[in-house]
Amino acid sequence: MTTGAAEGRTYEHPSSEEEIRDIVRACAAERRPLRVIGAGHSEPASIGPASARTLMLDRMRRVSVTGTDGGEPLVEVEAGCHFGKDPYDPTGTSSWSNSLNAFLLSAGYALPDLGGISHQTIGGFLSTGSSGGTTRYGLADAIERIRFVDGTGQVHEVSRTDSISKGRDLFHAVGVSMGLLGVVTKVWFRLEPSFAIAGQQRTRTVAETPIDFFGDKPGAISFQDYLRDTPYTRLLWWPQAGFDRMVVWQAQRMVPPPGFTPKPYEELGRAARLASLAGCLFYTVLGNLEDVTVVPAKLAEFYKQLDDELERDMDPNAPPQSSAPCQRYSVDEVLSYLGRGIREGMKKRAPSGQTVGDLFGGTTILDKLEHHIGKIVGRAIEDVVSDVIVAIVKLSLDAALDNDLAKETARWVNTRLDEVIDGVLNLFVPLDGDKPPQIFQDTWMCGLPMDNQMDDRLWPTVFTELWVPLHRAQAAMARMRDFYAAGGDRKRSFQNTGSFSCEIYGARRNRFWMSPAFDTDVVRFNVFWFGNNAEDPSAAFFPRFWELLKPLEFRPHWGKALPRPAAEYAQYYRSVFPRLDDFLLLRDKLDPSGVFATPYWREHLGF
Repeated sequence: MTTGAAEGRTYEHPSSEEEIRDIVRACAAERRPLRVIGAGHSEPASIGPASARTLMLDRMRRVSVTGTDGGEPLVEVEAGCHFGKDPYDPTGTSSWSNSLNAFLLSAGYALPDLGGISHQTIGGFLSTGSSGGTTRYGLADAIERIRFVDGTGQVHEVSRTDSISKGRDLFHAVGVSMGLLGVVTKVWFRLEPSFAIAGQQRTRTVAETPIDFFGDKPGAISFQDYLRDTPYTRLLWWPQAGFDRMVVWQAQRMVPPPGFTPKPYEELGRAARLASLAGCLFYTVLGNLEDVTVVPAKLAEFYKQLDDELERDMDPNAPPQSSAPCQRYSVDEVLSYLGRGIREGMKKRAPSGQTVGDLFGGTTILDKLEHHIGKIVGRAIEDVVSDVIVAIVKLSLDAALDNDLAKETARWVNTRLDEVIDGVLNLFVPLDGDKPPQIFQDTWMCGLPMDNQMDDRLWPTVFTELWVPLHRAQAAMARMRDFYAAGGDRKRSFQNTGSFSCEIYGARRNRFWMSPAFDTDVVRFNVFWFGNNAEDPSAAFFPRFWELLKPLEFRPHWGKALPRPAAEYAQYYRSVFPRLDDFLLLRDKLDPSGVFATPYWREHLGF
């Protein structure tokens, strides 16, 4: 076994189940916590405290195809294998060639569904109850057997077909277990023949989207029926006042014809890297205007992606069929793109009748920025807004905003950004208008994870994901709509929406006790928060959504931000996860020394 360090933590790298058993026994004897990290995509505190011994299973990635007694193909895969390539694997060893999905595609097989990204390890994806965007297919349905090491070092292999006395309850408990029952070492999935997907994406206003989201659009398909009937779909809701866009991605399976040529989905257009760099810059400055001195430090990854190394490397987030090197851009090119996009976006907003003086509350800030943006007399409002935002971004990068100007800038943002955000966001989410939808087709491996091209480090995002029973989809959407609208108060509305989006998926029911989709199909609300923002979303933003959807009995995604630990929520979880107490009884039996029971999980689940 080897030991290594990454991002300030030390990891151990076992290469066999026997090594894991030895480590578990040692931790039990020492009363020391033990945790496993996969791709590290989960809420950091959920993975484990600094005092824990932490395993990284990058040396346990073996894959082989076996069969059932009935002749059905199964894939046997070790838990450290990634579904796809992890572009930021700290060991630098994750690749498409050693991923599960590439192995299956080359062998003519497929999994029924994948998440929006495929960076995750097998063990991590299962342990947190993750899912793709479909109520028709479920990865959980394909899991046949799971093998794991419990807190005493004993090995268990449990199957979907076990009798209750033999271990079926244990199978349903360990399938989504947050690492609290033991270390998952191996999983068997039932396979199906490889397929391709074909689909489209449209961006319309919510009102123009032909789905009855709120129960007020007679003749349109209800939202719950849309999620039931559409094989694969993902929606991005941009709910800002005056903007209110819905980006609808949907796809269905197809049998690839001879000579099938993929036409990949383009999430950020053809200049994806440029859009990502501009987005990183814009959102980082926007989220730190109360103290712009922190901006340069928070843009370390932005600068890293501008350096010479990028010229020589493929885009780390590109799908495997891409062979074009990633374009290199300068800061000035990124700023030019940002300014041009904001200017064009402002032109497309509905006429407001505002003058420049109205918008800026006088011209004090403009006078102070005059050296950078020039005179404003006679200039169109979109030109001034674009120049002001670009000037603020550039001055922040140069650490050239003095305290007084920084405070005045923040004051303007806090009082006026709600009035222009609809124009600014046009840069990133333009309406289709008369354009046809984006049409795409791809292999299941590359097409289903539609967010693989989003760079996790340029778009650092914190999430809370709330799963609501599907039959309450319209009620949930109506609650969200009314909350976002804030009774027509535009400033309060912007506080509720922020400047980012909310992702909406469906997920298929399954029988894993701690799955947020236990025994019911669900609609999932994945609330986004830009990770470079100054504030802590678990204090400043997410609680509003937890309280908003609590009456509809949401269940949380365990790998994302959870409500702050409290007796109230520990009791709430017992009401929405009916097998939670059974799960905890099994946990105590399998881990009597509390090897896997970190303070984080004890506090959240109340044990």
